[in-house]
Amino acid sequence: GHDDDGIFHRTVLFQRRPDLVVRNRLAEHVPLLLDRSPVLELGCGRGEMLRLLQQAGVDARGVDSDPAMVAACQRQGLAVTEGDALQVLRDLPPGSLGAGVAIHVLEHLSPSVWMSVVEASARSLRPGGVLLIECPNPESLRVGAGLFWVDPTHRSPVHPDALAFVARAVGLEVREVRLAHEFPPEQRLARAG
Repeated sequence: GHDDDGIFHRTVLFQRRPDLVVRNRLAEHVPLLLDRSPVLELGCGRGEMLRLLQQAGVDARGVDSDPAMVAACQRQGLAVTEGDALQVLRDLPPGSLGAGVAIHVLEHLSPSVWMSVVEASARSLRPGGVLLIECPNPESLRVGAGLFWVDPTHRSPVHPDALAFVARAVGLEVREVRLAHEFPPEQRLARAG
């Protein structure tokens, strides 16, 4: 027979998130990038952000290390190249970007690499340029203790204070921190200090 207690058996039905859900979440970033051409998106994936920027009249291109993602973007007419984000940033002339974007990228890199990405991004920005980074927030117990580790390609959580520390060290100022999905107070870790 089958277990009635539900402890030993679990059926999981997977469904691809509707693109509209992804688009609506990413669309919140577009106003921050409107006057920032040219924009470079690191780890651009399927190109959702690039499409939104293109539709808003922003000159944007992307880089991704996955050849299938790159091909999918190119089929949509998006300016995407295959490559290593850090190397692409290091090859750019200093001050040549209006904005850099890294949405759910840094947590897939080792700390030394993501710190180098932030440093190379800062060098590539023109005065007044912005770097927009989105990562899972380890200050949420659900994320830090559980959800983060579900993705086997995640390397280590990027704490917002660590990211801010590195950004300041390479000459960036922290303009704004947004919580994309605010979590209940009881799931927030107490801040030290």
